Amino acid sequence: MMEKKQYTKIQVVCNANASMKQRTQTIHITDLTNKQTTDLLIEQEPAFKSVTLNIDPTVKYQPIAGFGGMYNPKIWCGGNLISARQLEQMYGEGGLGYSILRLMVYPNESDWNADVEAAKAAQANGAIVFLHVRGTVLMLSPSKSR
Repeated sequence: MMEKKQYTKIQVVCNANASMKQRTQTIHITDLTNKQTTDLLIEQEPAFKSVTLNIDPTVKYQPIAGFGGMYNPKIWCGGNLISARQLEQMYGEGGLGYSILRLMVYPNESDWNADVEAAKAAQANGAIVFLHVRGTVLMLSPSKSR
């Protein structure tokens, strides 16, 4: 008759390693019956590793039309409009370099005025304007090229 082995279940819970270094810990497990100790090594890779990118500007995968943002003061700004100076900082020369403006066209025409002014300012600086009108997207070309 074979002797039935008895096992003890051990659960080890580790928090995520949010550091930039590998983390190790040794757990010593001792069998109290025969006094034998076993070491269990736990290794956690870092959450983030440094990466070196080699960029070859002669290799192109897809065109990038530009970068920008959505202008929606009614929802985001509580009706406070982005100033002409702020629009210039985003789309103007020496600014953030935005080249795309996305607008939502409101059902109420009385809400269009601020959006029209923002679109004109962005277009005057060479930005492409996308309009969202009830699920349809329209693109307006810039009035000057960059």
